[in-house]
Amino acid sequence: MKNKISIGLIGLGTVGSGVAEILCRNRDLIKRRLGVPLEIAKIVERDLKRPLPLGMSRGVITTDIKEVVGNPDVDIVVEVIGGFEPAKGFILSAIEN
Repeated sequence: MKNKISIGLIGLGTVGSGVAEILCRNRDLIKRRLGVPLEIAKIVERDLKRPLPLGMSRGVITTDIKEVVGNPDVDIVVEVIGGFEPAKGFILSAIEN
C-alpha cells in the first residue's frame, strides 16, 4: 500500500484555488478516511505570480505541464482550466502516462 496519494492540479484560477483550499483545509479528515495523506505534489499555472491558496508553497507551482501529466509520482491529475482544448489533450496525455 502507498504511504501517500499525490495530486497534480492543472490550473489555479477560481476553481483550482478552491480545490486546493478544500484539500488543504480537510487534510486530516481525508487522511482518516483514506488511511494515507493526500498531497498536492504539483500545480501547473501560467501565472507564477498568482496568489497561492493558504498552506501552499511556491515549490509546487510550475509552468511545465509535463511535471504533472508526465510525472510518475503523480497518482491523480485534476484538470480545472476548463474548455475543450488544451484541457482534453492534457488529460489524454495523463491517461497515456
